[in-house]
Amino acid sequence: MNRITVQGSTIGKNAATKIQRITNKLLKALRVENSSVSIFFLSNQKMILLKKKFLPRRLGPANVLSFPEFQGFPHPDDRLRPLGEIYLNAGIGTRDRNEMAR
Repeated sequence: MNRITVQGSTIGKNAATKIQRITNKLLKALRVENSSVSIFFLSNQKMILLKKKFLPRRLGPANVLSFPEFQGFPHPDDRLRPLGEIYLNAGIGTRDRNEMAR
């Protein structure tokens, strides 16, 4: 069993459920079991701040950032193996749709 957590003020419950289902299928296809992953949808401004903090020399937009879980980080209440966190720019879909409409 895997646990996928999806968070973000701009993501609805139906979309979060769909993302969880797709991510779980992907993990199963990769034969990853008994793991957890967290997916966060953030504003463009928050993504820029994260990118500046963790990737200060990288140029280009901050669309997707991912961080593996630190080895040995204590998770005493969790029997699942934490894989890490994925941060997605919530505004990207809107920008992409607007660009494709032109």
